Amino acid sequence: MKKKPYLSIIIPAYNESTRIYESLRRLYNDYLDTALHTYEVIVVDDGSTDETADLVEAMRDSYQNLRVLIYPHKGKGYAIRQGMLSARGRWRMMADADFAMPPFELKRLVPSPKQPSAPDIIIAEREQFDFDVVNTPIRWLAGRVFNLAVRQMTGLNIRDTQCGFKVFSERAAVDLFSRATMDGFAIDVEVLMLAQRSRNYTLGSLYVHWVHDPDSRVKLIPDSIKMLRDVYHLAGDIRLRERRAAAENPAQ
Repeated sequence: MKKKPYLSIIIPAYNESTRIYESLRRLYNDYLDTALHTYEVIVVDDGSTDETADLVEAMRDSYQNLRVLIYPHKGKGYAIRQGMLSARGRWRMMADADFAMPPFELKRLVPSPKQPSAPDIIIAEREQFDFDVVNTPIRWLAGRVFNLAVRQMTGLNIRDTQCGFKVFSERAAVDLFSRATMDGFAIDVEVLMLAQRSRNYTLGSLYVHWVHDPDSRVKLIPDSIKMLRDVYHLAGDIRLRERRAAAENPAQ
């Protein structure tokens, strides 16, 4: 049996044939090839209708510890759950396929093996003028409005829930993603809500450089509306589950 890797990087991918090769090349060249820890990279193909999975398979001869999982198209959340629960790393990171956050930022985001302690969950945040956030004004404003609405509905005290780069300890990843149910983009909000309301995990965050990709798979208006709708129902569902659990276990 292979030794458990220190870090697992999970990349959900849907029709990413035009950029998956370059994203993986940058990931290895700018971070993994000089990393002082073991790793695995898991690309989870979310039912792509292009050559995404074939391209990743072809790269396995040149790039170490790379594998691809293929599932029917169900959404980013479903793909991330499958990747997180299939991973073996002590730390497990979800990463967007476009790597709008440059891979060298992982040196700051991923806990060092020499670090005496680290939060259970570490999230990257984009919404800060002091850092190199390259974005369009409309997307910046929409992100602000979206995050304000999410905080109001969920009680999360997090400024940027939707940055696609988050690191989880093995314990947090297995627990949270085995309980998560969202198949779409609202998966980020769901796992953070579960973590905050369980009060079993510590959370850290840091601001990162970010360059918006005009070929982003997120359609600004329709996807934002759908995510807000999903978050609204999610928040109500989690509160309902908590009330039922409290009624069934009044002594706890």
